[in-house]
Amino acid sequence: GFDDALRKFLSAFRLPGEAQKIERIMDAFSAQFYDNNPSSFRHSDTAFKLAYSVIMLNTDAHNPAIKASRKMTKEQFVRNNRGLDDDHDLPQEFLETIHDRIVANEIKMQPYKNDAGDKSILAYTNPHKQGWLKKESGRFKAWNERWFLLKDSCLYYLRKPPVWGADCELCGHIPLHTSLLARTTKDSEQPSFVLEMSNGSMLKTGKIEKRASVMKTTQVAQLRLLASSQNEAHEWVSA
Repeated sequence: GFDDALRKFLSAFRLPGEAQKIERIMDAFSAQFYDNNPSSFRHSDTAFKLAYSVIMLNTDAHNPAIKASRKMTKEQFVRNNRGLDDDHDLPQEFLETIHDRIVANEIKMQPYKNDAGDKSILAYTNPHKQGWLKKESGRFKAWNERWFLLKDSCLYYLRKPPVWGADCELCGHIPLHTSLLARTTKDSEQPSFVLEMSNGSMLKTGKIEKRASVMKTTQVAQLRLLASSQNEAHEWVSA
């Protein structure tokens, strides 16, 4: 079945944090699945969209940070995938079976310690810009210093600078969307800059849930980062 194929495909590696890379990987999977199973869907895009939906379900169902009362139900999963097959609904029994199998048996990918994409210094060599910035934490609103790297249309932040011969502890990333706007603030006491979407939509970022070792997508209206000086803040905005 579809979820069996996706499970086997993802068991050999871990998805990277960058949205563009995930999209290319899922595109390769969906094209191969449709070529081998042309009667499964009306269009190859259906396999692509359903694969994304299953990954989201897998994260939701098996992330201990999400309370049981807030996890996606079978009815919600079916409703979220209405009109997925070229504006036609997939069979309800088909979607319900996928939901039950994913909830009962997690799709397990390679852990971060074996993932060269997140733990190896090679992933962060030759950045366009890098340096210390302070990022506001979510729940306690405290400022935490993180090492930021700008590379490959993505802004990564790590607990400390990457060093040869040592694992790199990725904390999260901010994809550089085409609608992303970066601007400095007028606060002279706290030189900073803000990242937000120019079209008014929520900014999507990725953050590592340390206890569960999974990448969680979060949405914020804007993200404020503190620099050591106004000049440095302007340099980041210009980068």
